[in-house]
Amino acid sequence: MKHSYDSGNRKPAWLGKKMTAEHKLKMSKNRVGSGNPRARKVIHLASKKIYGCGKYAAIENRIPYGTLKNVLADPYNNYGFVWLSVYEEFFLDKKAV
Repeated sequence: MKHSYDSGNRKPAWLGKKMTAEHKLKMSKNRVGSGNPRARKVIHLASKKIYGCGKYAAIENRIPYGTLKNVLADPYNNYGFVWLSVYEEFFLDKKAV
């Protein structure tokens, strides 16, 4: 079976290349927090502290990130974390009414 990059003896430019540890670290830093344009801010309701992304909130509060994501899925959870957009939409509107 030939691959799309098979054309005789030529190989694609990326084949056989490896990323350095420095480059991998740089890529991971760009995809977390403020470097990621799709990252959503998280607010801790008890302290009203706003985190740039869920990963930062999990690290600072010593919670596994997977657990925090499950908690954030329910806006009326008992753990005190919600997405900032959900907080602004639901919690602030209800207090004003």
